Amino acid sequence: ISYWDMAASLVLRGDLHEELFLDSAGEMFFTFAKIHPFLAVIRERMGVPEFLRNIETLVNRSEIGRAKLKATIERVRVVSEMRKQAAKG
Repeated sequence: ISYWDMAASLVLRGDLHEELFLDSAGEMFFTFAKIHPFLAVIRERMGVPEFLRNIETLVNRSEIGRAKLKATIERVRVVSEMRKQAAKG
């Protein structure tokens, strides 16, 4: 995940085109969507308040990023529910 935070940093600094990056960063959104609910606790327990700050900033600074995160969070929820149902048999 540190790779995606570094890549997000490059976008935030203008070294990569933001919309182009967001078009192809599905794995970043998926990973961030899974960690997102626990981010504050992770930062606190690790003592690293800037953990994944570049991803968070990039995702939240545009409507496109926020919409992709929302959609990805929903997909993660649906897949999790499907796994729970499958485990029940």
